[in-house]
Amino acid sequence: MVRWIIETIAWMVQARRIIGYGLLHPPRSAFEVPPRLRGRVEKTYDLRGWATVTLAPEAPEAGAHLIFVHGGGYSLQGGSHHWWVVEQLMQRTSRRISWVEYPLAPEHRYRDAHAVVESAFEVLMEAHPQEQVSVIADSAGAGMVLALTQKLRDQGRRLPDKLVLLSPWVDISLTNPEVSDMLGRDVLSNLGALRKIGQIFADDLSVKSPLVSPVYGEMDSLPEIALYAGTSEAFLPDIRRLQRHLAEAEVKHRYREFEGMQHTWFMFPLPERNQLMQDVADFLRQP
Repeated sequence: MVRWIIETIAWMVQARRIIGYGLLHPPRSAFEVPPRLRGRVEKTYDLRGWATVTLAPEAPEAGAHLIFVHGGGYSLQGGSHHWWVVEQLMQRTSRRISWVEYPLAPEHRYRDAHAVVESAFEVLMEAHPQEQVSVIADSAGAGMVLALTQKLRDQGRRLPDKLVLLSPWVDISLTNPEVSDMLGRDVLSNLGALRKIGQIFADDLSVKSPLVSPVYGEMDSLPEIALYAGTSEAFLPDIRRLQRHLAEAEVKHRYREFEGMQHTWFMFPLPERNQLMQDVADFLRQP
């Protein structure tokens, strides 16, 4: 037992080091849709040099469109687990879904990423003026989606009809002492690397600006939100803080915690990720 504990701790330390290095020195490859989904591609948009790709299920339902914005600490490209989410959402909702590719740190800053994702929102909402448009995002992508929705609200522009925020990174300052207390439970979060990449992404902004840390923004008049967290993820204290702010602002929302799950647990083949996808699909299909 003692040896197992020592080996487990050593693995956790090494995993954090690898993840931290990857965030600050991310590998890059050309964007491409996985081979199994290429036959589902219906349309591709070039937005400021970045691809937004719309995929369709076998028998797409009219009247609703989904937008997906992947996470990855603002520096990592979307992975196979993100495409799994896209595939699951198509299957479970029978709706078209658009994957939004966007500029990443450390080569780019928040202005670059925001400009592309905001353009995607505008183009897709114009392409589907009479349809319900919902946005699903995880981790850093979810934080950016919430920040952009607050910005669009302040500008009096059309908002997504629903938001689904999976393990959202809503405070890139990571100054909440309760977040550090979660490190012993969350193997996948390297707070030192995340703080550094957050500072790079924020550029000349304060890391507590609502444009990059939306938990500090106003929550009034936001669309309906589904918010999900794992009870063992480092971001849990800030996600709970966001949930309290939503409740105080009387924003219609559902909140669910998955017991024992770490950050973005849906990347692992666990029963809980299927439960998550079904809950998200049910939320999206509700009127």
